[in-house]
Amino acid sequence: MADVLKQVQAEMHRYVARIQSEQEPDGSWRYDFENGPMTDAGMLLLSALGPEDPELTQRLARRLIRQQAPGGEWKLYDDDGGHLSSTIEAYTSLLLTGRMERNAPEMKRAEAYILRHGGVAKAPVS
Repeated sequence: MADVLKQVQAEMHRYVARIQSEQEPDGSWRYDFENGPMTDAGMLLLSALGPEDPELTQRLARRLIRQQAPGGEWKLYDDDGGHLSSTIEAYTSLLLTGRMERNAPEMKRAEAYILRHGGVAKAPVS
């Protein structure tokens, strides 16, 4: 049992040392935070309601557009066939914040996906 405890403690010390080595001079850590399209869409909408930050909204919009699948949908997972609620939220946030026009090819593909899957009425509330 003592050997296992020593191994666990050694591993903990290794992780702490690694994390400490990645700390920025100002005391913070800066890691990428990957999330789904619903978080980006929500942040895009919230950023439009708060103090204007065109750089942030543009970065969120570009990231959201990059996440769109070729069929027009946004996915929660790489291997799913698309997620209706995520697609509606992404579409709505891009449209309402003025980051995409309704007639843009990306928006047309999203709209077609939404309609093919029953429209807003078929989207589960999440």
